[in-house]
Amino acid sequence: MTSLKISSKVSKGIHLYVSPPMHNLKYIHFSLINLEKNDKVILESEGKESVLIPLEGFFEIQVDSESFGKVGRSSPFVEPPDVIVIPPNSNLKINNMKAKSQIAIVSSPGKGDFTPSLISKYEIKSFWRGTFNWRRKIRNLLPEDSSLSHLIIGETINPPGFWSSVPPHKHDTMDPPEKIALEEIYFFKVFPKQGFGIQWIYTDDTSPISLDEVYVVRDSDLIVIPAGYHPVVAGPGYSLYYLWVLAGPIKRMPPLDFDKTHRWILDCESILKYTLDPFDFS
Repeated sequence: MTSLKISSKVSKGIHLYVSPPMHNLKYIHFSLINLEKNDKVILESEGKESVLIPLEGFFEIQVDSESFGKVGRSSPFVEPPDVIVIPPNSNLKINNMKAKSQIAIVSSPGKGDFTPSLISKYEIKSFWRGTFNWRRKIRNLLPEDSSLSHLIIGETINPPGFWSSVPPHKHDTMDPPEKIALEEIYFFKVFPKQGFGIQWIYTDDTSPISLDEVYVVRDSDLIVIPAGYHPVVAGPGYSLYYLWVLAGPIKRMPPLDFDKTHRWILDCESILKYTLDPFDFS
């Protein structure tokens, strides 16, 4: 089958990773912008609702006539981003500042019945989920009542050697209102940059798609998750970050559909947290 991993050289400019109908996607467009000192970029959102997520660095941005001033962050491993939400048919002007910047742009079709807005990094909360060596930091980048038509976006950080998407879960069954089928992608960053992680994607006997794929993921790799369960682990000695994007015909995060074989892990978390857990992340 076609590889579900997409890599791009971290070179200056705009790099398109995925756009419908690539990998049978219908909703998710993802591009990466790499800027050098004092670079300037002019873009159009065309007919898509877009979300601009600074990964590293600081820059000034203007959407149509509205200026949002200096936005960005030092590192995804250190702090949340300033997030800019952009309606269709908008013009963007980005003026990079003193150092290199890397920016993700996530887009999807939509009516765009909203005005451009900034979600400050100070509004985005970080929290820990899981326990033992599947504890990970999570940030939801968009509020649940976001005006976007399809996109759900967040971030996960795995400490070295730690797992996430545990117990393994999936979003590929359409049986509303309980289950909503959602497309999903992961975009990875690694610290230090020479590091790696492992992404496993697999299905069970109930799925119409048969998958059992394992990928080594490195800095600035993207994984498309067309179906199935998708646990991730960081390599020893390396922190692993990924920006996750979900989208579907109904913009709602349904209850997680866990792999029944491994569901017991969730039931044991409260016990392990207060008995066997040697890690203090308070």
